[in-house]
Amino acid sequence: RLCGAQAFFLPTCLQLLMEGAEGKIDELNCAFINIFTPEVCGCQPLASTEAGQSVIEVPDIVSVAMAAGVFSQFLNALMVSGLVDDLHGPRGLYTVFCPLDSAFDALPDGILDILIQPENLDLLTDILLYHIVSNEVYSTDLMSGVPLETLEGSSVMVYNDNIFGGQISINTAQVVATDILASNGVIHVLDQ
Repeated sequence: RLCGAQAFFLPTCLQLLMEGAEGKIDELNCAFINIFTPEVCGCQPLASTEAGQSVIEVPDIVSVAMAAGVFSQFLNALMVSGLVDDLHGPRGLYTVFCPLDSAFDALPDGILDILIQPENLDLLTDILLYHIVSNEVYSTDLMSGVPLETLEGSSVMVYNDNIFGGQISINTAQVVATDILASNGVIHVLDQ
């Protein structure tokens, strides 16, 4: 992929700005515009193309999520469960439906503390795997009414009104940003 891959995210950001979406969503999408700059992700050019553009290695899912700065709760849960290594590197291609930190803040008091206890790690792992699908599934592939099987083993339901300028939802959670590219998959951002 070419240095300047942030262009993939620019239309989403501009669309949200033009539609007058909430400021936090604007900031979130605009933050993704800058993720792939070498200064932010620490990417180094690997080679140059004939046109003189630098080719860089795009970070993996965990690195992209860390650079965004709005998924710390999800990343912490991945670390506690031991799943972070599976998403950190070239072990496969994944789609992660990643909840924002605000989604975790909306949970009942103490629930996350309970889930990260050693006796509850199996439940925490299942919850996290419920947010991950094998292979890359882009927003254009999210067909309304078509279930996606998660790595946890059960399915989530997709609702996609995006064809008509509407919203994509996974079960009852709205997808507030789509198609955030990583070297080993794609992230879609959930509001809950």
